[in-house]
Amino acid sequence: MTYLLARIGWSQTELADRLGVNSRTVRRWVSGQNETPPDVVAWLQTVAMAVEAIPQPAGWVSKSDVG
Repeated sequence: MTYLLARIGWSQTELADRLGVNSRTVRRWVSGQNETPPDVVAWLQTVAMAVEAIPQPAGWVSKSDVG
């Protein structure tokens, strides 16, 4: 899951906010303490593919390009 979040550019907290779950729940998924629901994994994989398939708008600077 860490790999998918990195591909998307989301933090664990952001994923928790988007799913409407406690950030502790996401931390448990990431650490392997609890199994990540398969539908959440499938959704993250779909989002990651979309992020990679659709280029960033021209003229925008990513955080990694600053400083």
